Amino acid sequence: MRILLAVVVSLVVSVTAEAAGQPSPDYGLKNVWPATWVYPPHRKGLPFRVGDKERWDKAAASITSPVPAVIYMHGCAGFSWNFLEAAYAKALSKAGFLVLVPDSYARGPRRREVCGKVRIDTVELRREEVREVLRQIEKLPWVDRSNLFLAGHSEGGITTSMFGGSQFRAYFIAGWTCTSKAPEFDRIHAPKDRPVLAVVGTNDEYHVGTFREKDDCGMRMKGRPGSRSIVIPGWDHDVSAHRDTIPALLDFFQQNLRR
Repeated sequence: MRILLAVVVSLVVSVTAEAAGQPSPDYGLKNVWPATWVYPPHRKGLPFRVGDKERWDKAAASITSPVPAVIYMHGCAGFSWNFLEAAYAKALSKAGFLVLVPDSYARGPRRREVCGKVRIDTVELRREEVREVLRQIEKLPWVDRSNLFLAGHSEGGITTSMFGGSQFRAYFIAGWTCTSKAPEFDRIHAPKDRPVLAVVGTNDEYHVGTFREKDDCGMRMKGRPGSRSIVIPGWDHDVSAHRDTIPALLDFFQQNLRR
């Protein structure tokens, strides 16, 4: 279902299917898991990284039954606890989800994208980070593997829209339109039976080109039950700051939990 809050205009991030010098997807991958940010369920205090063994072990010991988990993919600028997009992780943790945020830049030197211009080889790096976290989750008996969710903002939102596979119950895409002249980017890759929530603002500074009515992720949700596209008129790239975004995300993931 698409929700149009105003006349919807085209929001097209500039993407290209050309590879442009990113290293191979396994480059520095061993560094990603230890550097992954952790927001335990019902978190108190600042987040920490998996490599902080004392805090990681303490958090694991405090979980008495398997918990749902969200893999959150950060944008092109990276991630820190005080970034605006950290609001998603904080809210999800408070709601009882374990949130894991793989740090793409922990791999080592790689091309840092111009925000708003993402290439297919960068997406493949990011997809491999999702796969790595999934591999690590398999080793954690206190994570409910029937209740895994994928979320992302901007470059991370593109990664979320382009991750296939049936591991996740539902997907959240922020700051991306799921539309492009490049065919690989011009769709949602998740299985058709997996619901998607997408949120974007009409004044998103990273969306360029001629605006066209109805150009948002809702255009790619046909035949995808339970999905929803929210377009916020007059809002910029950081939709996390809009009053409706995080409540919609929490409600969406909670509705899609396997009970």
